[in-house]
Amino acid sequence: MSKFHKVFDTQKLFRQLLNSMAYAATVKNVHGICNGCDYAMDLYKSTQAIAISLLDTDTSYCVLGNKNIDEKIAMITYCQKKGIENADYIFIANENQFELPRVLEYAKVGTLIDPHSSATIIVECNSCTTGKTYSCKGPGIKERKEIKININCDWLDIRNEKNIEFPMGVDIIFVDRNYNLLALPRTTQVERV
Repeated sequence: MSKFHKVFDTQKLFRQLLNSMAYAATVKNVHGICNGCDYAMDLYKSTQAIAISLLDTDTSYCVLGNKNIDEKIAMITYCQKKGIENADYIFIANENQFELPRVLEYAKVGTLIDPHSSATIIVECNSCTTGKTYSCKGPGIKERKEIKININCDWLDIRNEKNIEFPMGVDIIFVDRNYNLLALPRTTQVERV
């Protein structure tokens, strides 16, 4: 049974997610909030907690992972399952991280009238603190900031192309097994170093 409190811990985590989006390219460690979240899914505990915090009957999701994950998320959140093209939140399990470019290609970007109807992609990576180095700039970042992400795919070009027509675009939250999360909202410009 999970020790993750569905009211108090989801509120704390949601505030951390908002803070992470506001101060893009800043690694946040959510161990203290998410360590007790264990719903026996093949996802990191922090990813499970994010799903529980963001999903409800008014949202939709898609999971790239095994059937166990899909069934548990549906049972816990009562959220609607949809395909990549129509989901509000897309979760990519660590074993499927190579799917990020395909997900980026097909994820919804919203419209000029309703840019908020775009997708948020939560992807499990190997690390949010080591790996390839990227340079970021944009709202919430003073001048420039370097980040490191260790993921087994080439995702940057398609992400930048997908977000070219602001305010439309997709937001990405990288999560690693050490309870680190790193948000790259659509407003953040990212380049290889």
